[in-house]
Amino acid sequence: MMENQEHILTWESPDKTFSKKIKQEGKGSAKPNDGTVCLVHITPLVACSITDNVIGYKLNRSIDMCIGNGDCELSEIFEACVESMKEEEIAELLIPSTIVKKKWPEFKDDPPTDATADSDRLKNVVFSLELKAFTPRKHIWELDPSEKLTRATEFKDIGTNNFKREKYDMAEKFYTKSLKVLVTMGVESGITAFEEDQMNSYNTVRCAALLNLAACQLKRDKFEFVVEHCNNALEIDSKNVKGLYRRGQAYMALNEFEKAKEDLKYALQLEPKNKPIIKQLRVLDSKIKEHRAQYKKGMSKMFGGPV
Repeated sequence: MMENQEHILTWESPDKTFSKKIKQEGKGSAKPNDGTVCLVHITPLVACSITDNVIGYKLNRSIDMCIGNGDCELSEIFEACVESMKEEEIAELLIPSTIVKKKWPEFKDDPPTDATADSDRLKNVVFSLELKAFTPRKHIWELDPSEKLTRATEFKDIGTNNFKREKYDMAEKFYTKSLKVLVTMGVESGITAFEEDQMNSYNTVRCAALLNLAACQLKRDKFEFVVEHCNNALEIDSKNVKGLYRRGQAYMALNEFEKAKEDLKYALQLEPKNKPIIKQLRVLDSKIKEHRAQYKKGMSKMFGGPV
């Protein structure tokens, strides 16, 4: 949505997570796309509790921003705004306080108390963004297989960094992005032929992304998805201990005890000294006994006597 208001163009993002006021129009027609490295200057225009660590980029200085690689609470909004800009464009980025609070619950809203303050600044967190320069990067569909593998690996590694920081929702996002890049290679549909080393690299990255995604979903109690992603990983490597272990954990949470036992015992057969697997089998045995005891108790109440 564009409107001319005192020679200032205003644009609102389709998802309504931000709007921008163009203070200086850029040149040309090209805009950054996913993977583009941009030289950007970000300046806060209102006092607020948002820091570099929440945005993912340094404030009050010119920095390199790689579109799509930001992994902090508000990175996606800043990158989406930059994606809408032209080179040398200067714009005010307005993010509704409600959106900031939703993405970063620690946000403390401290709107200006001046009665003459701009109404936009009473409801939004406002930054100035200047896109100084960028060199467009190829779109995903323009990349060759090696470049796609590199991009998928980048996303997987960013996901792993977030997993280590216990930011499981962000980790899940990047593992999913990694898998989406791999889908464009057409391996699953058989439309593309690869050299053996490329195929091995593809399988390695895909298997790791699937298993890491399953690990995130274990943390978030999405057990059906854990099973699904482990199934896909085990199709690539049927003896993958992590895949068997995580699927076993998910089956146990879903009370599918026989399947859980089968996976965990096979995993232990492959790695007889693996302590987490041994511990999980003990937990499984205890859970089976507890489940049986509850069943007997329920049957006893139903029929008025011991079963």
